[in-house]
Amino acid sequence: MQISVDTGGTRVDAQRNREAVIDAALELLARNPNASMKTIAERSGVGRTTVYRHFPTRLDLVHALFERVVEESKSVTQAVIDVDASAADVLRALGPALIGIGQRFRYLHGLRQLGDEVIAESTFDPDDPVRLYVIAAIERGEIRDDLPLQWILTTISATTSATLIEFHAGRMDAEHAGEVLGELFVRTFTASAR
Repeated sequence: MQISVDTGGTRVDAQRNREAVIDAALELLARNPNASMKTIAERSGVGRTTVYRHFPTRLDLVHALFERVVEESKSVTQAVIDVDASAADVLRALGPALIGIGQRFRYLHGLRQLGDEVIAESTFDPDDPVRLYVIAAIERGEIRDDLPLQWILTTISATTSATLIEFHAGRMDAEHAGEVLGELFVRTFTASAR
């Protein structure tokens, strides 16, 4: 079933407003995790009732922010995956890319409101570029085939989170964190690491 766009532009306006709220929330919450819905509404240029129409609760907004993270993460990781490069080169490039995502979406890192099931679902996305790359690299013999696919993906996610904790605490700079993470992936997952 196809939804037609209202000639008055209401659906287009509603989508534009929703995106403006998400953009404002990402900007504000990165600086102040306690920013109010009112402040987010003001920054987005819409009324508070519009914010609540799209996101009845703060948790609904957080879920939308997490969805944005997942979508942008796909774009960023796809950009560093070069199918002609070795698995070691791709995994090394993946580390800095994931740290960059963690910098942009700092507010969501470690946020327990999302619930483990929401976060876990993100590692089961069948269209995730990292997942697709790992499958192909296993088939080519470049990534270890003695480790379960889901364990590899969960480990990438968990070690990225651990590295981001160190980065956010100021114990590593972004460049070093990305390098360490990429090298960890290479030493853990490449077939030569066995």
